[in-house]
Amino acid sequence: MSLRPLCEADALQGPVRIVGCVVDQLDGACIEFAGPVLLEGNHIRRVEFFATYFLAGLTMRGCVFEDTVDFQCGGHNRNGSAIILEGCTFRGFVNFYDCWFEGPFAARRCDFQAGTNLRGNRGKPFQVQFDVTPEVAEVTGTIDANGEGTA
Repeated sequence: MSLRPLCEADALQGPVRIVGCVVDQLDGACIEFAGPVLLEGNHIRRVEFFATYFLAGLTMRGCVFEDTVDFQCGGHNRNGSAIILEGCTFRGFVNFYDCWFEGPFAARRCDFQAGTNLRGNRGKPFQVQFDVTPEVAEVTGTIDANGEGTA
């Protein structure tokens, strides 16, 4: 499923809600989301959010992701909007390489089975940047991997 057909000049203005779906591929690469994005109760094989900007926030709650999830070079949330990952299972590597989060970020009760570089790449110019201290609570799996994993 590509979100590109919903865009105008690489931007999607309205809110996006994908709830209770089984999705083989969710492609939102290089899109600027002006409205909030909600993924809830989904089973998704692969997600591509390379160079994607969630300007009004992103909530991923109660989802299972079978393969890699690639957030690299994006993730910017502005004006107090939050990025929330809650109760999700990530079976593939979750890549946050070179992401910058301007607003609140939370990862709660998530299982990173193949790891993530959320807290990795320390001291490198491409380590994840947080303008607001992130909340990372009750997560399992390696969260300080270096490099880009398998994404």
